[in-house]
Amino acid sequence: MNKLFQGLALASAVFFASCSDDEGSTGTLSLSITDAPIDADLVEEAVISFTQVEVNGPEGWETVAQFEEPLSINLLDYQEGDGYFITEEELPAGNYSEFRLKLSAPERDGGDAANPGSYLKMTDGTVEPLFVPSGSQSGFKIKGEFFLQPDGVTNVTLDFNLRKSVVIAGASEKYLLKPVVRLIVNEDAGMIDGTLVDADSIGGSLVVYSYDDDTFTEAELTADLEENAFPNSVNSDLLDEAGDFRLAFMSSGIYDLYFVRTLDGVEEVIGTRQDVDVIPGTIVDLTVYADSLAN
Repeated sequence: MNKLFQGLALASAVFFASCSDDEGSTGTLSLSITDAPIDADLVEEAVISFTQVEVNGPEGWETVAQFEEPLSINLLDYQEGDGYFITEEELPAGNYSEFRLKLSAPERDGGDAANPGSYLKMTDGTVEPLFVPSGSQSGFKIKGEFFLQPDGVTNVTLDFNLRKSVVIAGASEKYLLKPVVRLIVNEDAGMIDGTLVDADSIGGSLVVYSYDDDTFTEAELTADLEENAFPNSVNSDLLDEAGDFRLAFMSSGIYDLYFVRTLDGVEEVIGTRQDVDVIPGTIVDLTVYADSLAN
């Protein structure tokens, strides 16, 4: 079990406590970053480079990390429960509502703006610069409420979803990064470790998508030119050759899993597994048989 999940069994009642009795007290924020696996085999590296991290709390915006040299992270190195530790900072205890990450100021290369240090390296060796609109000015915000407990440590993970975040801007074929990031309080999270038995009998490549209970609709199967399909999925993973998958940093709750096959460029939902219950601090060991998937 990796370090980020060692503390998941801690009681989460403190998370919901009122901060009214904690005026003037402080707590420690431990911040990490991870990535939901991208369901594509064309990308070898996905690097983001940022200069500052801020958080919005009881005393307004606070800087929790600032780097003289931009911090560059290959998100593909931190997936399936692994995370990159960013910082640990003492802050006023209380309720917080969002983070803000600022990127390096954009530069132009041949007329196209890009944020230096943020790029995709493809498996054919080419490098595609990434541009985040307003990434160096207002930064991009990550919404999510959490309570920083007094006289203790609150572990928070920022979970990027590259599959949703990287889009191609129409006819220009320029890569834009429109960050889709979940804010996860580790003490209120669990993990799904699953296997789709006889997955090799289905053919094609297989991806599992998780949805909050009863939120999937047929509209999820379509996408416009600058949006991936399954836009409202919470998390996803590409099944390996053995049919194994992992959905990490899942907030506690009930989820429906949708298994999707891509064959000859066509995506098709081949079945679902409904009502998977994720409990804080636990790992759900899930076995699904290919011939028993509900349609």
